[in-house]
Amino acid sequence: MKNKDKPEENKIYALTGGHDTPSIANGNTWAESEVKKRTFSLNGGSKFEHLFDFTNKMASLGFKRSGVNRNPAHRIELQNLPTFSGLAGPMYDGPNKIRYETWETYEAMSI
Repeated sequence: MKNKDKPEENKIYALTGGHDTPSIANGNTWAESEVKKRTFSLNGGSKFEHLFDFTNKMASLGFKRSGVNRNPAHRIELQNLPTFSGLAGPMYDGPNKIRYETWETYEAMSI
C-alpha cells in the first residue's frame, strides 16, 4: 500500500499556491497537493493530456528538449516543465492549460 503522505514518482505537486490552492505550504497533504489533469498545446493547436505524449510530438517535429523551467518568477504551474529549443514556453494558458509557441507565433501574438 502506498503512503499518501509522501510524494510519488512521476507526479507533480504544488509546493506553494494562493490561499485557495491546495499546496504543501498551505498545509495540504501530498495527495491533496497533486496537480491534476493538464493539457499541453503548441500554437493553440493539438492538445495533449500527457506530458510524455506532448514531448514525443515536439521531438517528432524537430523541437529538441533543452532543459527544465526553474525560473522562480514564473507561476508554480510552469515550474519543472520542459523547455524546447525553438519554442517559447512553457506559458500559462488558463487553469490546467500549458502552452508552447514557435517564436514566429509568439512574436506575431505579442504585437
